[in-house]
Amino acid sequence: MAEQVLRDPYNFDFLKRVRRVAIPLWVKHAINAWTAAAKIEDGPLLRSIRKGGKYVGESLSAWAIWSVVERSARQIGFPKLAPHD
Repeated sequence: MAEQVLRDPYNFDFLKRVRRVAIPLWVKHAINAWTAAAKIEDGPLLRSIRKGGKYVGESLSAWAIWSVVERSARQIGFPKLAPHD
């Protein structure tokens, strides 16, 4: 019998892989507008920012990003989203 491997649901190491995906042009324009407004020239696109505009750390954690994606998915009608979806 094959051994079953259970993955820790809170382990987001798989997000460290670099992937290239096609995106619509309007998304590219939105990203360009965000990076210009946030004065991001290098590094992570999604960063933690306090109310006063001060950066906190290098980037949002994988857990924080996943939480936003999961909540947004529920709001638009995808109640059970998985990382591979």
